[in-house]
Amino acid sequence: MNDDPTPGADGPADPLIPRSALRSAALTTVLALVGATVALWLIGPVRVAVGPVTTGVSVTPALGGPVTLDLAPLGQVEIAPTYAPIRLRAEVADLDPAAVSDVVTKGRAPELDLGSTLPRTLIGAIVTYVGVAALGAGLVAGIGRRSWRHGVAGACIPFLALSACAWIGLFTLNVDELADTRTTGVLGLVPDGAANAAQFFDDRDRFADNVAANTEATTDLYAGLFGMADPDHPDVVRILHISDLHLNSAALAFAGRLATTFDVDVVANTGDDADWGSDVESEILGGPVGLDVPYLWVRGNHDTAVTQTANAGEGAVVLDGTETTVDDLVFFGVGDPTFSPKLDKAVVKEGQTAFKQRWSTETMLPLLAAQPQRPDVVMTHDPAMTDAIEPKPPLRLAGHTHKLKVSGGTNPDGTPWVLVVNGSTGGAGLRVLDRKEENPMSAVIITVDRQTKQALYLDEFTYRPLVDQTFKVRRIDLRNLDPAD
Repeated sequence: MNDDPTPGADGPADPLIPRSALRSAALTTVLALVGATVALWLIGPVRVAVGPVTTGVSVTPALGGPVTLDLAPLGQVEIAPTYAPIRLRAEVADLDPAAVSDVVTKGRAPELDLGSTLPRTLIGAIVTYVGVAALGAGLVAGIGRRSWRHGVAGACIPFLALSACAWIGLFTLNVDELADTRTTGVLGLVPDGAANAAQFFDDRDRFADNVAANTEATTDLYAGLFGMADPDHPDVVRILHISDLHLNSAALAFAGRLATTFDVDVVANTGDDADWGSDVESEILGGPVGLDVPYLWVRGNHDTAVTQTANAGEGAVVLDGTETTVDDLVFFGVGDPTFSPKLDKAVVKEGQTAFKQRWSTETMLPLLAAQPQRPDVVMTHDPAMTDAIEPKPPLRLAGHTHKLKVSGGTNPDGTPWVLVVNGSTGGAGLRVLDRKEENPMSAVIITVDRQTKQALYLDEFTYRPLVDQTFKVRRIDLRNLDPAD
């Protein structure tokens, strides 16, 4: 009688893969995923060229989705969705100024051959992502397990996974059917996609004329019903405050019509004429609205020295740590010390608002104190730049936020002060043409008593040229404002 147990007869068979091997593989996989994630986070968006722009392509986990090209400020192009578990997005990192000039001034469409350019662009970005992820995974897995074999195995995990996602995405990406392409912004106005964008820009001047005509009809009615005369204050100065044109040439027509209808005495522009601060933008839009009144200007955080020079060359009075007198009112202004499209690392670390407030205390206040006269009106682009001024001047003008905000109060000596943060006269630029945007074209006329320098009331004019074509006017009394308003 044989007492030896028959293998498998009385006990469980040995597993095909030992548990120790499973635990080892799981540890290697976890290390590989950590390494790949860190590597992809460190590399950030991959810069690739798409037509006239250089984009940063990013890949995020998702259950499929469209390939989105964010071509600011022209709008977005969304290509038919892929069925890979990833989502691709490309945002503008840089642009070709000559190409932008052709689009805006010459009516030439952006050269976007999506059928050939997009797959090639995405392949280049994905190859970079796969390589970086595999390298990061291999290093972390190899170092963590102290084995080059585990390093190789770790590198293979994201390589195979991302490669599979990439091939699924590229094979299911439908770039040939324009019916699956959705555009927004300026490009959204063109039914056949970016290839026909020139049609809109050919009508750019007509669009500006339509804005001016609609503005004229409403403002004439408002002036006829209410007028601008105030019997209690017969001697006043009317300031047309505009801001944040952001390359929208129709904003000048809008402002010009307001200035003519209400016979303003001075135009005060608190900056951000441009989006990128390029030479081309300064040629497209820069300088006064063509009226025989003083045009005061301060630099915004999207303007450059080139933008400033262009305004000065067109006859604007540029205030940059300086002051000027118009109709017995002393205006002081200073340009924004930051340039948002290319911020210094120190500014990013500190934060733009904190940096500007510190800069204002250290630099602007000494400039203000050195002026021969105490200003009645202070102009800056960012309202935070005037927080440190004490006592506060009768009127401060700013923009930057793209939303009207009015506040007021009284200094310790009993003199009143008013802060007017204007909306965007350009409707935040070409984005005013995106029906999803909430920024109307906005400008205000502020009436100031010439003798007392007190701001009396503000008339706000807003217009939505394409959203619903509504023109709104309202008056705000500036003599009884709460600082928290």
